[in-house]
Amino acid sequence: SAIWFAKITHVPQLIIGATIVSIGTTLPEVFVSYMSAAQGQTSMAVGNAEGSILCNFALIFGITLCAFSSVSVNKKQFLQKFIILTVAVLLNLIFALDGKIAIWEGIILLCIFALFMTLDIISAVRRDKQGLEPENPEEDEKYRNKKPWLMIVLFFLGAAGIACGASFLIDSISALAEKANISQQIISLTVVALGTSLPELVTALTSLKKNHTEISMGNILGANILNASLILGGSAVIAGGIEVAQNDKVSLMASFIIIFALIAVLFIPVFIKNKTYRWQGIVFESIYALYLAFLVLQLTGVIPYTF
Repeated sequence: SAIWFAKITHVPQLIIGATIVSIGTTLPEVFVSYMSAAQGQTSMAVGNAEGSILCNFALIFGITLCAFSSVSVNKKQFLQKFIILTVAVLLNLIFALDGKIAIWEGIILLCIFALFMTLDIISAVRRDKQGLEPENPEEDEKYRNKKPWLMIVLFFLGAAGIACGASFLIDSISALAEKANISQQIISLTVVALGTSLPELVTALTSLKKNHTEISMGNILGANILNASLILGGSAVIAGGIEVAQNDKVSLMASFIIIFALIAVLFIPVFIKNKTYRWQGIVFESIYALYLAFLVLQLTGVIPYTF
């Protein structure tokens, strides 16, 4: 439904991926984090947001990069998203250092989300004024032939299904963490993040099958910006501020360090050569494997939970 809306408005592929598709595929993270924040499960809200960024970047983006030996990219479009993503994640880190993400800090993150959406809409309007042709006219025609009322109904049915699934997920993870005596944040950084990121994985695989690499890349970048701004910022506002438990600080700080490393590995080659490479995907997958090993060592007591 989200792609249908974007296609009938002739939005460029990268912008479709970074806005419409990203919002659609990020709905699981939105529902899980907002509902857990409303229920006072703030560790789950934070862990889901940061864990989803890691999962999207290292695992899903890694798969996309491994599928192609080299992909040319529009450096100008990537630069804008690089700046917004880097600023959002950096603010996440700064806000979490004192052990609490306050309401006003959440509002700042929501403003970054609003800025991101505004810039992409402006870009789409400029393209429309220039009279540029859509990238795939045949596919656009296919989407135009779909019934609008059906697309709208399917969108709301999908959103309702995600809401119900999020509610069940929160209850299950809370019970599991209590019985197994495992930090909710560690479960959220791994199991919950992977579960809520499955739509991004499906979108990436579908885009790869159709050779629409820009939609896949744009979707993952947009989803990560949403995780760092809309999801964490909204969760802080809903919860009246998010407390970062002392036992969660080591895993959370490690997540931030890895996210910045992933951003550097992705964007430096893009700025130098205007391309992405397969070796980046291999590095991404390796980093994610090491990160999971780090969390396992925490669970077994080899690495402490606190500083």
